[in-house]
Amino acid sequence: MTAPGTPLTVIQGGINRLRTKGGANTQALYDLLNGYVTSQKTVKVRQGTIRTQSLSSTTKGLVAFKGGFHTFAHTTVSVPAGYTLHILTHPLSGGDTLVPISKIHFAAPFMGFLYVVAEFEPTNTAVVDAGLIWHYWLQEGTTWVKNTVYQIGDIVTPATKNGLAYKAVRLSAINPVWTANTAESVNDLVEPSVPNGYFFKVTSADGDNPGTGTVEPTWPTVEGQTVTEDTQAGANTTDGSTPGSAPQPSASLPSSDTTTKYDNPANGPQSPVGSPPGTPAGWVQIYNSFGVPTGRWGPPPGG
Repeated sequence: MTAPGTPLTVIQGGINRLRTKGGANTQALYDLLNGYVTSQKTVKVRQGTIRTQSLSSTTKGLVAFKGGFHTFAHTTVSVPAGYTLHILTHPLSGGDTLVPISKIHFAAPFMGFLYVVAEFEPTNTAVVDAGLIWHYWLQEGTTWVKNTVYQIGDIVTPATKNGLAYKAVRLSAINPVWTANTAESVNDLVEPSVPNGYFFKVTSADGDNPGTGTVEPTWPTVEGQTVTEDTQAGANTTDGSTPGSAPQPSASLPSSDTTTKYDNPANGPQSPVGSPPGTPAGWVQIYNSFGVPTGRWGPPPGG
């Protein structure tokens, strides 16, 4: 609004954008732009900021954001102090074939970052076929700091801004995901079933058949920390094998002079006790080959 301040006492309808036949209503405001109402109910022109700078012809568009001015280009150019350059690249501008920006259709803050609509020059058929107008949401991230762990997807900007932001991406292939009851060897690589930004290397594996257990360990999220997996859970022993019944030694056959006692390595010494009534003198309890009493009595072997 560039007209002198107008007392609102003569304005009956406030702001009214309804048009009447023959012209606007002189008793109502249609709009109030770059102005403000004083306590005396007058409208004053809001003071603006005047800056005179010469920007490179490569740059396109200009928007005020976060206390400074922002402009856009398809390549790196110098901008004055107080100005921030944002490099916008066409999706097909790989390598050295950069597509110049012809126009910025829209640039405004959106959810904390600049939302920009750029139109590119039709340099070749491939660019035209891919589309000339593209939308960008310029996430800035944090300023890069040395000796800092960054996770996949983190966005950083250089300490000396160059118009670009950088996102951490994965360069190596995905390692095998942890699974239960799986054989492992020293130097094997494994990743958690729920990614946490780290992979893990087997540094020791004890036993004849080392492997994972039945319960996934709690993986650390600090670089350099280790975790020990207890593979004795469930049916796994420390060496990854399945425990079973140890083989039992067979019973020893009694010697010819044994009358009251047999030695059975599987169950220990056995002695007959309390022979049934009517049992002939000298008869002994009969044991099977596993050292278990059969309930029968008879003369000792060889007797």
